[in-house]
Amino acid sequence: MPPHTVRYYGGKWGRDGYGRFVTPEIADAGQGTAKVFSLRNLVQLRVAFLLRETGLPEDETRHLLSAKGAGGKDWWDPKHSLGPDALLLVRGEPHLRATDNWTFLGRNLRGTPPDSWAAAVFQAAGPEFEFVQARYPSGWQPRLRKDARDCWVLQGARRVWVINIGQIRKAVAQ
Repeated sequence: MPPHTVRYYGGKWGRDGYGRFVTPEIADAGQGTAKVFSLRNLVQLRVAFLLRETGLPEDETRHLLSAKGAGGKDWWDPKHSLGPDALLLVRGEPHLRATDNWTFLGRNLRGTPPDSWAAAVFQAAGPEFEFVQARYPSGWQPRLRKDARDCWVLQGARRVWVINIGQIRKAVAQ
């Protein structure tokens, strides 16, 4: 990631509604000083970069990065186990009003044949992929047995992002 992007995503400066996706957990004395990011922050920065580069609005990216996690587990911290495979499914337009536009999957997605759309994407892209974007002009519809349970947030979405958060966490930890 370019240094100016890291400064923008992790800075305190700027006006409300712009940048400020990640709060440096180790050190940040303000503009013009060194920022020291934790491993957790590095995962957040990478996810923010991927989503912003493909068009997720800043306010939705900021809201996603403030998520506490699923089942009490911290999505962002590479030290905490999330399961054999970990994907973050993010819905683009149309935006849902009553719920968050993402869901987290932390289960084995390697079973054949795939039992959900997320598992099919994971298998098709390979377990070491970082990011996949899909477009559905007429809206995403469930097709596989576990789609309603695993991919419910994607119902009707015309744009979908799949982030292999497990792979990003693994790369950051190494």
